[in-house]
Amino acid sequence: MNSWANQHLRPFIQQHILEGQECIYFCDNLDAQVSHSFLWCLRSMKCFRWLLPTNFIFETQPMDAGLGRLLKIFISREFEEWLEIVENLDI
Repeated sequence: MNSWANQHLRPFIQQHILEGQECIYFCDNLDAQVSHSFLWCLRSMKCFRWLLPTNFIFETQPMDAGLGRLLKIFISREFEEWLEIVENLDI
């Protein structure tokens, strides 16, 4: 998982996330995704890990391409802006 993240996710983040911004990566609780080494690999990219409920990926997988991907990018940007508001960190 770490190898994949460094080879594929890191270049994607570098291309699509503005300098100084952070991002979030949704995971479905696979052993490799819940490991501490993967968590720290993501954090080295300024990327947070969000664990979805177990067996939930089948609900989100159809959105992984095309228009759904674009929607995820817009949602991610809005969420990042929301996190910039100090009061929201207490929620």
